[in-house]
Amino acid sequence: MDTVKSQLLEWLREWWKPAAVLFVTACLLFFMSAANSRTEKRLEQVALETHTALCTFVADLQTRHDVGQEFLKKHPQGIEGISRADIRRSLEAQRATLRALSVLRCGEEK
Repeated sequence: MDTVKSQLLEWLREWWKPAAVLFVTACLLFFMSAANSRTEKRLEQVALETHTALCTFVADLQTRHDVGQEFLKKHPQGIEGISRADIRRSLEAQRATLRALSVLRCGEEK
């Protein structure tokens, strides 16, 4: 019996440090995984909020661009204080922004 006990004690003396390191590593991995999961969920939430805001901006800009084009058709020379060139520049800037944001998939399921 003393031989078994002494062998067990010897084994424990030899392996307690690696076993402790393995246990601590497993605990760290578990907690890091839990933290990563929370971070991913928050990132998904922020991405959805940002996507929604940008799509709202695109829809508003498209409406303003369309209204601006109709305005220019009704007032081909512009109006007092706002020249045709000013209106065209504004419309071109809006169109450039719409083109830049065309990579967004608005109105579709993600």
